[in-house]
Amino acid sequence: MTGRAARSFRTVGRWARLLSRPGSTRGVRVFYGLHEIPGAGEPAGGGTVKIQRLARRFPNSPAGFNVLYLASNTLPRDLRPLLWLARRRRAPVVLNQDGVGYPGWAGDETEEVNRPLRTALLAADHVLYQSAFCKESADLFLG
Repeated sequence: MTGRAARSFRTVGRWARLLSRPGSTRGVRVFYGLHEIPGAGEPAGGGTVKIQRLARRFPNSPAGFNVLYLASNTLPRDLRPLLWLARRRRAPVVLNQDGVGYPGWAGDETEEVNRPLRTALLAADHVLYQSAFCKESADLFLG
């Protein structure tokens, strides 16, 4: 099976599980938008490291989540459907906003890079900015 076909197969399986179980109203059940989170000691970088640490306290709960926690540098490919499901479950969306695309880095693809970031930012109930610079950049490039 090719990499793309395997990803598609995993995505279909994940969505079957997501739609089959409603969000729990008891306790905090967090979904980080990632199919798998590397375990302690496994290689990870960027936003995945933050999620890896958070998952120690709040394990990844893809099927029964009642909080959707997203990191701007590891947004899932199926972001829009996940946001729809979070709204349907009345699950708050928390965004860890770390960076944006800007012309000096992304060039002509700045808007393409920023489109999913803007979608996540506008959908978020709570935003955690990594720094004042990240907040200013998000305000400038994402709106």
